[in-house]
Amino acid sequence: MENKHRTKIRQAVSVLVEKLAEETGCHAEAVADVAFLHIQKHPSWGRNSTEAQKRASLRFWKERCQGCGEALSRAEAVFHHLRRRIPDQHAPENLLPYHPGCHDTEHGAKKASLSKGASRRKARV
Repeated sequence: MENKHRTKIRQAVSVLVEKLAEETGCHAEAVADVAFLHIQKHPSWGRNSTEAQKRASLRFWKERCQGCGEALSRAEAVFHHLRRRIPDQHAPENLLPYHPGCHDTEHGAKKASLSKGASRRKARV
């Protein structure tokens, strides 16, 4: 997305938050916080996939780690989005199951690091 579009969207969101704050009698910070939490959990475009979406991904990938190809159970699986900010970002073909160590390798994480690093295969949108 181009910067001019991002700027336009940010401005519109700011106007919307201020308008909702005025209409509800709440502080703008409270409105923005509730909106953020709602967006995080939205099933289509929220940041985090649901348990059902994770199970569907594991079935789609035939219960195999996408890093090493070995068998993988739901209990040990961690999930990686191939691409973010796309329609249906939690679809099984975009939500890849990994062993925790394989996922760290995908992100180039160093042992005992708090940061996951950047994905090597992630496509920029």
